[in-house]
Amino acid sequence: MTMKQNFYYEPTPRWIRVKFGGELIADSRNAFLVWEGSGPRLHYYFPPEDVRRAVLQETGRSGDGRQTWHVK
Repeated sequence: MTMKQNFYYEPTPRWIRVKFGGELIADSRNAFLVWEGSGPRLHYYFPPEDVRRAVLQETGRSGDGRQTWHVK
């Protein structure tokens, strides 16, 4: 597990897929499980090559400088 100031991440051995409206958005065997802050907020990080970016819309940057995306 890697730790950076209330931010922890590690590779997951799971095959992670994301579907929205019956459409496959992400399909990865290389995702990371991410913990942010002190609470139980878990997220997955997907490598860009494992995400269908054509179906996403950039919504800007979060307060910590990371890009945020939503399904169009």
